[in-house]
Amino acid sequence: MRLQNLNRFVISFSFSLILFLPAMANAGGGHDHGGGEGEHGEEEEGLVKLSDESLSAAKIELREAGPATLSMLLKVNGRISPVSSSVAHIGSRFSGVLREVKKDVGDSVSPGDVLAIVESNQNLQKFEVRALQGGVITDRHATVGESIKEDDALFIVMDLTQLWADFTIFQRDVPAVKPGQQIKIFLPGRQEPFISTITFISPVVDETTQSRTARAVVNNPDHSLAPGAFVTGQIATASYMVSLAVTYDSTQTIEGKSVVFVKEKDGFEKRDVSLGRSDGAFYEVLSGVSAGDTYAASNTFILKAELGKSEAEHEH
Repeated sequence: MRLQNLNRFVISFSFSLILFLPAMANAGGGHDHGGGEGEHGEEEEGLVKLSDESLSAAKIELREAGPATLSMLLKVNGRISPVSSSVAHIGSRFSGVLREVKKDVGDSVSPGDVLAIVESNQNLQKFEVRALQGGVITDRHATVGESIKEDDALFIVMDLTQLWADFTIFQRDVPAVKPGQQIKIFLPGRQEPFISTITFISPVVDETTQSRTARAVVNNPDHSLAPGAFVTGQIATASYMVSLAVTYDSTQTIEGKSVVFVKEKDGFEKRDVSLGRSDGAFYEVLSGVSAGDTYAASNTFILKAELGKSEAEHEH
């Protein structure tokens, strides 16, 4: 009898426990977990939301993914020099004494401008020394009261609106460089490169460096380039088409993966992408983005930062 009563007690207790536990779960901790899942479930993972005003302020350029021409680039170092025909050494036609100096280094001059006044030793008459061409005075060897000789160079005037960019091409790279190839010229401190083409390749090898010179003519209307400046260049030695590409600046690395931010209705979606070849301007896309997708092409570090902040807030 005692054994039977014990069995009835165990069965009754177990049945009561089964009924009690779900009720306790509904009345206690289950409410907190349910609320948390509902809260995070409303946010789509990997989506960055930006208003039109924020998008405009961030200067994020939008582009469509599609085919592109990539270039094989040769990086070279060079130096800016004046075009030889644009340099004028201006002197006096007669020997005499320099009585006036009207222009100085840095002054812009036009053809015919008076640079100095000289008193001739022959007849003591004064005559003018005039600019033979327009440009900027880059050097002056003229002091009031000094005696000068006929044809002494008193001023050097350079037309800086066009300059030469001379680049060092090592022997191993000479076969790949040809006149007519495009070159991007980068000046330290300037974001946008100068675009030009190779016009000349020296037929002579420098004995010291065992290299040859490739030259490009650079338009310089704002005088941001100056003779003597060191520059770097990227010569497009070959080109090839790819069926799908995005800009180089569109890609970011997050948790060791390459990503692109694709424009969706509610914001920018982070897409993991597989990338192929690059020429420094574009990346070939192997997977992760489709042709026609609109994506953020520049300033994408802003989207990366916004995504990081959003994910940090969700963790808390």
